[in-house]
Amino acid sequence: PDNCPRELIAPTGVLIDAKKRVFGYVMPFIDGQALDKLSKTSSVITPKFTATLLTNLYDLVTALHARGIVIGDFNENNILLVLEIPYLIDADSMQFGKYQCRTFMPRFTAPELLKTKKIKSGKKRGGGEKTTTTQFSLAAPHNKLTDWYSFLVIAMRLLTFTDPYGGVIPGIDLAERIEKRLTVFNDKVIYPAIARPLISVPHPILEVFFRTF
Repeated sequence: PDNCPRELIAPTGVLIDAKKRVFGYVMPFIDGQALDKLSKTSSVITPKFTATLLTNLYDLVTALHARGIVIGDFNENNILLVLEIPYLIDADSMQFGKYQCRTFMPRFTAPELLKTKKIKSGKKRGGGEKTTTTQFSLAAPHNKLTDWYSFLVIAMRLLTFTDPYGGVIPGIDLAERIEKRLTVFNDKVIYPAIARPLISVPHPILEVFFRTF
């Protein structure tokens, strides 16, 4: 789409090898800090910084939606910061028109979009049963509402240093927690020691988190 916000870092060309095979993209360079590093406890994250950053990110998401773009794989790894200005990278995976986004990170994806499949590996533990892993896949396309779900996960991580599925429930893995919606608001969860208490979040925002997750 044309006339996208300047904070969307989209490919401007392709890299082609000697055999004329595409092996990468050319994109503008942003000398910023990755948000995923910043949200793992940082003294830079003050209430004022967080409020400004989230306001700017909200405006950017709104502008992209107005142009028919769904971010889809919306997570901290795809956000670079220059001061409080967020820049979205990995734009080649975004969704618009007939082009769907098939990439995702389970912790940032609305549960209704996910389906899981148990896969037994060929290796056995101690000569006993085969180990089982869970594979996530998309059951439905990303949409504007699910972008806002991802936005709230990012907001929660900035405000608490954890996410809806942070902490642990002994004997229950991430896939089962997502399927059963066993978030940090569940009494069975052992809340992360390094995270800010949920009670530190302003009540109106905490209420939004509770109703969403």
